[in-house]
Amino acid sequence: MDPEKLHQKVWEVCTECGIKDFPFDCIAVLKHYEFKVFTYEQARYLRPELYALCRDMSDDAFSDKILKVVFYNDKLCIQRIRFSLMHELGHFLLGHETESRENESEADAFAANLLAPEALIKYQNFHSAPSVSSYFGISIAAANHIMMRTRYRSFWSTDKYEAKLLAYLYPNSSTIHFGEDGIVTSVKFDNIYYLVNG
Repeated sequence: MDPEKLHQKVWEVCTECGIKDFPFDCIAVLKHYEFKVFTYEQARYLRPELYALCRDMSDDAFSDKILKVVFYNDKLCIQRIRFSLMHELGHFLLGHETESRENESEADAFAANLLAPEALIKYQNFHSAPSVSSYFGISIAAANHIMMRTRYRSFWSTDKYEAKLLAYLYPNSSTIHFGEDGIVTSVKFDNIYYLVNG
């Protein structure tokens, strides 16, 4: 998935849902997008066949984008639950209509970056997966994935949506610089300039 498109979606969700602190309430974010959210146990009480369908589809979470309903396994660790819920939101916001490896990968990237935005990892100067995991309330596996992506891309460079996200999260400590064409060229945080790509 194109990193800038990914960062745009993360910025949109954060601003639309008023996310300013991490970790945030994933169920509240789903409800903002008018999803009804149920545990697998609640599905079992509503309709046993619904519970069976959920378990057949996934051990983690299952959603129907048309009905705007998400079911999740609340017996898992909270980090995995949060990732699974945002993964399901990713399918919806990215417009996925079919199952494919590419769509699963995109939903994973969306969930990881929404739960722990790359721009914030750079700004907070995190250098280890355990510190990212602890700060953002995500699993070590998700934190490793994000750290690898962040290292793959330039640590000192941001795209325009990462810049917008940082300016949104830290309005009093950031300065956005614009070029002659009105495009964001750099963001300054605490005397460090981050170049904006794109």
